[in-house]
Amino acid sequence: MNRIKMLSHPQHGECKTLPDKLAVFWKTNVSKEQKSNVLEAANLQIIEISETEFQIAVNNTDQLNWVKAKKGSIADKDIETLENAGLTEWVSYVFKAANEEQAKVSEAYDGLFTIHPGRILVEGKMKTEDEVKQNISASLSIDHAKSANHRNHTVLKIDSPSLSKDNSVFNLVGTANAKAKELPSFQFENIPFFSPLCCGCNSGNVTGLKKILPNDPMFSTQWGLERINAPYAWSVTQGDPEITVAVLDQGVQLNHPDLSLHPDSWNTSTNIPDGSPTGNHGTACAGIVAAKINNGQGVAGVAGKCRIMAISTATWSDADIAEGLHFAADHGAKVVSMSFGVYPGWGWNYQIVQDALQYAYDKGLVLVAASGNENIPESRFPGNDARTICVGGTNREDKRKAKNDTSIETFWGACYGDALDVCAPCLEIPTTDRLGTLGYSATDYYDRFNGTSSATPHVAGLAALILSANKTLANETVREIIESTCDKVRTDVYTYTNVGFKFNGTWNNEVGYGRINAERALALACDNKKHPGTCCSCTEEYVSLPDLCDECVAPPAPGWQPFNQCMYWYENRYVQKLMPIKKDLQSISNIRGNVVIQFKITYEHRVCMIGRQQGALLFTTTLLPNEEVKIYQNDRYRRTKSESQRMSVHASLRQTTSALWQSKISNSESRFTQFLENVRGDGDANASVGGSLFDFSFKVDDPDTNININVNQSTNSVNEEFNQTLKTSSQLVEAERSFTVSTFEDTEHATVTSRTLKNFNDCRAVTYFVRRVNETYHLTTRVTEISWRVLDKNNFTPWRSLNDLSGVSNALRELINRASADLPKIGEEISTPHPITVPTDGALYEAELAHCSSCDPERQAEVHIRIEKAKAESRKLCLEAEMLTLEIERRRKLIEQGKLDAFEIQSVVNP
Repeated sequence: MNRIKMLSHPQHGECKTLPDKLAVFWKTNVSKEQKSNVLEAANLQIIEISETEFQIAVNNTDQLNWVKAKKGSIADKDIETLENAGLTEWVSYVFKAANEEQAKVSEAYDGLFTIHPGRILVEGKMKTEDEVKQNISASLSIDHAKSANHRNHTVLKIDSPSLSKDNSVFNLVGTANAKAKELPSFQFENIPFFSPLCCGCNSGNVTGLKKILPNDPMFSTQWGLERINAPYAWSVTQGDPEITVAVLDQGVQLNHPDLSLHPDSWNTSTNIPDGSPTGNHGTACAGIVAAKINNGQGVAGVAGKCRIMAISTATWSDADIAEGLHFAADHGAKVVSMSFGVYPGWGWNYQIVQDALQYAYDKGLVLVAASGNENIPESRFPGNDARTICVGGTNREDKRKAKNDTSIETFWGACYGDALDVCAPCLEIPTTDRLGTLGYSATDYYDRFNGTSSATPHVAGLAALILSANKTLANETVREIIESTCDKVRTDVYTYTNVGFKFNGTWNNEVGYGRINAERALALACDNKKHPGTCCSCTEEYVSLPDLCDECVAPPAPGWQPFNQCMYWYENRYVQKLMPIKKDLQSISNIRGNVVIQFKITYEHRVCMIGRQQGALLFTTTLLPNEEVKIYQNDRYRRTKSESQRMSVHASLRQTTSALWQSKISNSESRFTQFLENVRGDGDANASVGGSLFDFSFKVDDPDTNININVNQSTNSVNEEFNQTLKTSSQLVEAERSFTVSTFEDTEHATVTSRTLKNFNDCRAVTYFVRRVNETYHLTTRVTEISWRVLDKNNFTPWRSLNDLSGVSNALRELINRASADLPKIGEEISTPHPITVPTDGALYEAELAHCSSCDPERQAEVHIRIEKAKAESRKLCLEAEMLTLEIERRRKLIEQGKLDAFEIQSVVNP
């Protein structure tokens, strides 16, 4: 046995093998007793550590165990005993990454990981076994099942890997003590010692719930349900027929055997009670929400025992959508799934739909809508409405579905940005289809429903499950549960932070709060301490004595809505073409027998504010319970050349961009400085040139003959040049912006900038983070006009639109068309992929719970007395209500027995 002592890892560098530890992966259905016996024979024991302050557990599961020698190092014969018992799939070394920085959990276990000894990933796609054996190793073969889910790699496997028989991936790659064949661009399959779950559970699921595997034939291909942990959530509930999800879409196949339909349905275009399909889309969405579960047919829905309300439209008008929302709210739906959306230029009157959204929201419906598939940082409406849960999409790698990613479809990406709330799987989702050949496929099911259209019903189904488990929850509480229990996926790619307008945890603008987790959501929905189901009787202890620290709350940050505020700049660029002469154009031939044609291209630069976001941290202060502090925010004043003037007006982004662009055109830095001085002195209204026409023939004596001819006129290049100017302007504006926050009182500003902060918690400190507020802008450049003119007898003809060729000879018309063929097209539009961020003079005061302080005995007693008084008052009211009920019943029975006359209302007559 050639024991590996060191390993050259592609990411971690040199890693040493621990002589006293192993990772063991058991075969399925190996009992605890069998494991214990073989470990005892091999002088090994399972590693367990006590719960740490991080609540991190060892990654022990039903099949995976981490073991150590009972004493000293593990001998070769012990590894042979373990492998020869016939109970393991593989045994592997445990490595320690010497250069890895780990959160301190235990010095003995920090930085540990293992590697699957029988699998390795190689870049690229290999098609045949011969290719593998000839180019890499005869002991390797392609793991086709695993490779199918790896778009950029081939997964290679070793049959029956064994450390004792030197048959593992460690014998194929370069090591410090074994010079074997190096694999090009390979990746190990790495397994962490600590469980990646945040709860410290080691059962593979976060709450210890039992996993339910339904008998629906296509369930094995429904990777999205597995990814959101739906099988564990189903041990709590698989849905309730009393909970109905309205699918507002192209209707639903009402007689589909795998769907349970609500008796009420509606066609908003024809206004008849028939929600039958007007297209394929709605039936596919319905199946993801609530295809019947465990019925031996087709697929399983997220909430398979809930019902679907079919609401169809044939026109997608705003009125149809509003009508559908009203119908859902008035006919018993609890959730609305909307796998659609529009942008502002698509003709909808938003107010019509917004009113309907408000109506449905007030009726208690959970509203769920798609973000869109345009791969841009802007979500469609109604997904971007504050009343809806806006759903983006994730691929099999748990990344935002983006263009040109490793997914099966590379031509689209899920929209993201400020409005995004959560994500769900959105690719290759099996679901129900229209019956026969009318749908997406020739069968009654479709296995590749994609887009945020498929992500949205996952979330709608989860909302239905939550309401099935706890019918007393309000729609806003359901939203809070969904958002606060998301998995923070791919933290190696996305950074999750606290954002002022997102209240339910850390957030990222590409994946929102993360990918939904049905198991976590159901566990929280059933937490009676946080979400009590029904009121209990007066004889029970229904007012519990809380853990004072657990009941502390931080004040929420304000909710901001994004809005559109656009600025426009226009720019001319000129192109000159020399076209070969023809006989009938010799009269206007001036340059060596060529016709001179000039084109003027007008570009519109549109810069729109897309919202606000948190900026840099400026100031922090921590307040103990009931502590209060007053702080002051002061603008830093600027002086003009006049000592008598003190101006607080800063140059705006619009003004700075205008001045910088004009100075670039004129090649004059002094113009820029002079312009900003005028801005600071005269104010925004008098000095603004935003929205003006920028012309590269800036201040020429004769604009008809003396113009600058531009070599680069592509819309993309023009957009990039203006974007660079915009970025520079942002930096200049930032240099103009500053303020201080302190506890020192500046009398001049105390009345307008003071803020009083107080911690009202009894036993918890609160830290206030004062952050700068940023504005974010998005740049779009569009070609609005192209004009042309020709040189005729040493003078240019007047400018004419490219579309205006009336009265032009056929020969000249042909030359103009040829000359303009490579010019941008009118209406061509380019958008920058990343927004521009500009700091403001505003500040956001964001509170966050800090730590538990020790409560003095007097305060502890005071809180307990207050709670006891509340309990007593509640019991008193409850008993009084019961006594009144009993008295009414007593009098009713006396009336029935004729022992008490019925009460009569006596009229009162004034004397």
